[in-house]
Amino acid sequence: MGVITKRITKAGPPSYQAKCRRKGFPVVSKTFTLLADAKAFVREIERAFDLGELPDDLKPAARAKPAASPEFSTSSRTYWSAIETRRARSRRRASSPP
Repeated sequence: MGVITKRITKAGPPSYQAKCRRKGFPVVSKTFTLLADAKAFVREIERAFDLGELPDDLKPAARAKPAASPEFSTSSRTYWSAIETRRARSRRRASSPP
């Protein structure tokens, strides 16, 4: 869905922020000095959403995976896994008949 918001600036003429959102697509936002330009942009992006594509200049850049944090290393995962195993065993013992 496309939304155009009028933004009043102290410098003089207003600007228009066009924002398009749709599930499964990135939020696309751009600011214009003319309302007609903002409307044309919203139509263009909505059309691209309908066709399932985005112009190359609006596609999100590929992000690199962050390096593994030392807080969540394999040893800490093993630690929490062991705690969960102990909890499950104690629950089984508590629920079993004597």
